[in-house]
Amino acid sequence: MGMSMHITAIREEDEQYRKMAAAYEACQAAGVSLPKEVEDYFDDAPPSGGPAVALQTFGKDKHRAVSEYKGDMEEGFTVDLRCLPERTVKLRFYCVW
Repeated sequence: MGMSMHITAIREEDEQYRKMAAAYEACQAAGVSLPKEVEDYFDDAPPSGGPAVALQTFGKDKHRAVSEYKGDMEEGFTVDLRCLPERTVKLRFYCVW
């Protein structure tokens, strides 16, 4: 059995987040394109499951903030803090077996 590492950015669920999530969900339900402001806010990571944004998950492309790191007898990821989604307050790193 293999192991995969995941990285999630966690936003503060403030009023701005709730408004943007409501706009996103309304557009999805109506089958219309997202306004650029809403699209930029979520940075290609839909607001499913609260204010967490998956940066890297097994079997999916990595977010632009994440790059692979390989050193002598070690490997992992580097997170460019400048590229994190707006209002990120925490990063969660976890492994799945």
